[in-house]
Amino acid sequence: MGGYSFDLSVALRAFFISKPEPSDVIVIGIDKQSLMESELKVGGTEYSIKDLPRGLHQPVYAELISGLLSNEEVSPRRLGFDVFFIWRSDKFMKEFDRILRQTIFKYEDSDQIILGRGKDKLSDPYSQWRNVGSARMYLDDDGFLRRAGAHFPESGGLLPTFAALLSGRCEIVPDRSKMTPDAPSVRCADIPNEFMLLPEANLKNIPSYRLADIIGCLRVPACQGPLRRRLKDKIVLIGTTWKGEDVKYSSDRFIGDAPYVPTVIGDYKFGSPIDPTENGVPGVFVHAATVDAILKNRMPVQVGDEFTAALTFLSSLLMAVLALCIGPLFLSGMVFVYVAGLFLGGTIALEFNWWVPTWIPIIATFATVLLTYTYRYVTEDRSKKQLRKDFAHYLSPAIIDQVVAEPGKMTLGGKTQKLSILFSDIRNFTSVSEQHQDDPQGLIELVNQYLEPLSQTVLDYGGTIDKYIGDCIMAFWNAPLEVDNHELLSCRAALEMQQKITALNRDRLEAGEEALHIGIGINTGSCVVGNLGSKERFDY
Repeated sequence: MGGYSFDLSVALRAFFISKPEPSDVIVIGIDKQSLMESELKVGGTEYSIKDLPRGLHQPVYAELISGLLSNEEVSPRRLGFDVFFIWRSDKFMKEFDRILRQTIFKYEDSDQIILGRGKDKLSDPYSQWRNVGSARMYLDDDGFLRRAGAHFPESGGLLPTFAALLSGRCEIVPDRSKMTPDAPSVRCADIPNEFMLLPEANLKNIPSYRLADIIGCLRVPACQGPLRRRLKDKIVLIGTTWKGEDVKYSSDRFIGDAPYVPTVIGDYKFGSPIDPTENGVPGVFVHAATVDAILKNRMPVQVGDEFTAALTFLSSLLMAVLALCIGPLFLSGMVFVYVAGLFLGGTIALEFNWWVPTWIPIIATFATVLLTYTYRYVTEDRSKKQLRKDFAHYLSPAIIDQVVAEPGKMTLGGKTQKLSILFSDIRNFTSVSEQHQDDPQGLIELVNQYLEPLSQTVLDYGGTIDKYIGDCIMAFWNAPLEVDNHELLSCRAALEMQQKITALNRDRLEAGEEALHIGIGINTGSCVVGNLGSKERFDY
């Protein structure tokens, strides 16, 4: 999750960078086409690159070194070989190995040639080369490369990284016998022990050439001079770009790569060393991106755990308070803005060489909101449901909503309140009921037929139904919540109740039944109102 968040921040930052700074790092790729080249002869022999395995390509590397470094005025700053010289080819082609040894050790007293190594030490005499850096990389749990540093732990101590040596910011300790795990043989100034890899563009956009094209150009005088000037003061890395070999995935995965633009010097055209169908990126490009980051001081360091913990705590506390006070619909918008602000803030912090793992407070934000609303549902919302249940039978839905929204306004247990109270019953109900002494179910149906429209009228006008006493309705206004003009509302309800009875009687007369006549009485005065009974069962 943290790596995914960092990659998104890298992509967002790259999106707002109008034009990345030019790179002083160049890659020479040992690609499939170079290794299958049949026209380039090796070491003055009749063998072509295609005829020899990669373990016998020493003359090719020797020619590359001589061609690029022989003229100090127009030469690269450094050459880095992401090729591990761990074999002993002198047992097969002694002359081939001698050519490379002689060429490399011409530069023994300079830092122009940097050799990379993996887990295994280089073979003699390359193991004695003082500028050897670890080409191993910091791999995250998801298999992506997002971190680099000044040193890499090896058996017996810390080895400077390949990229740190290439950057030129490292100082060799003359006496290697003093090397300890805490005091490596090379000290690298101004390079953190561990930092995040922050590319400004897709790693495939790093300037690159095919090995065969470079060798071919160096053999053509008209091309050789312009090529050297193009590579002057650059840091050049040589490594394999064969498809599927040494493929890495880095923090540039959400940044689109630009199409390769071929370089043309005279009549010589250079091609891309990367297979266009390659999903990942060759490892040498990751080293090149690391060198570029060091040169540009673009090395964000992750903030301490204390800062992340404090930010997470404050985010959780803020969301808990808001979730207790604000409804879910409004808070969802606030959470979106807050999370976006956290993510944007983490991206801005990269500009100051700090990486804030905002995914931790973001997850805490969502978790806090979810837990808080769960708590509210179990406690507060359950209380509101109970209020609705308690008042549903004698309050209108509009008043119930007010009770639920502002329960503090209602004092249960008794208080003096000015009320308008309405009574309504059927005139001569005794004689009406006697007519149904053989049909009690019919009497119940008649009463319900009368009570239904009148009860609804009371509720429509904001009244509270207190009880039904046989054929009588008792209702009141201005409790449990205060109602403006309750005297007027009760009178209007009474008038409409008369209209409802008139409509009911019309249907009864058409059906051959006797009309009903009702009486309505209203009085206004002070009363004591409240819940009476027990906690489980009560009347208002």
